[in-house]
Amino acid sequence: MAQNLAATTGRELEDWRALVAAEAPKDAKAWLKDEYGLGGATIALILDSHSTDEEHYLLEAPRLVDAQYSGGKAALRPLYDAVEDLLLSLSDEVKLCPAKTQVAAYHNKVFATVKTAGNRQLELGLALGKGQPFDERFVDSGVLAKKDRITHKVRLISTAELDDSLAEKLSLAFELAR
Repeated sequence: MAQNLAATTGRELEDWRALVAAEAPKDAKAWLKDEYGLGGATIALILDSHSTDEEHYLLEAPRLVDAQYSGGKAALRPLYDAVEDLLLSLSDEVKLCPAKTQVAAYHNKVFATVKTAGNRQLELGLALGKGQPFDERFVDSGVLAKKDRITHKVRLISTAELDDSLAEKLSLAFELAR
């Protein structure tokens, strides 16, 4: 994201950070959104000095996943681990990127996300595009109007649901992200 920032916004990351420092707005998030129309992920990248520190991120990533599956959500950890194994089995090119509330799987682009949906289920989001039909299992994520990559979602409550149909959809999402 940092590498593409200039192409998508017209400014390099350090230029954005210098602008924020020079302007010193009271609410930098709101200012960047209102004044420049930036999205949440871009704003977070600009405002978080650790966001481009690979060493810091690599140390923090396992803690981010542990925090997602702690407390009342601890029982979901084995299911998450099985989903993670399925994602990584698609290709050596798959990379996982944990954040505070979810884990994104990407190759060239994000093709899947995994997050808790309450204390008893996971939500697996898939970037299948608007051309793929929805059904009772793979439902509309509700973000097509917002042009989000994750178009479909499936709720998971057990590893038994990690079947061939799900693996097929994951594989398709991965191929579409290449």
